[in-house]
Amino acid sequence: MVTLVNVPRYVALLKNYASKPMVTKWLKNDGEAVEEGQPLVVVETTKASLEIEAAASGQIFILKKIGERVKIGDTLGMIAASQTEFEEFRARIQDYHMN
Repeated sequence: MVTLVNVPRYVALLKNYASKPMVTKWLKNDGEAVEEGQPLVVVETTKASLEIEAAASGQIFILKKIGERVKIGDTLGMIAASQTEFEEFRARIQDYHMN
């Protein structure tokens, strides 16, 4: 099973929300093993810095780079059991969007 790592929707509820979030730091490298609850990535706005944790255990596959602006709900990365599982999931998503 693949678990998405998204920009949390509660970011939009921050008082005085003033800018699009930006990925400022990955705490794990692409393909590295992660444990559920472990901090993965830091996303910043002009008003707050947020550390997003892993919602599952597996390998992290990074989709958004440091310095990249993102929107609420955007997928930053995916956690999968293996590289093969990640690639199969990504291929299914691409096939879905092509049809």
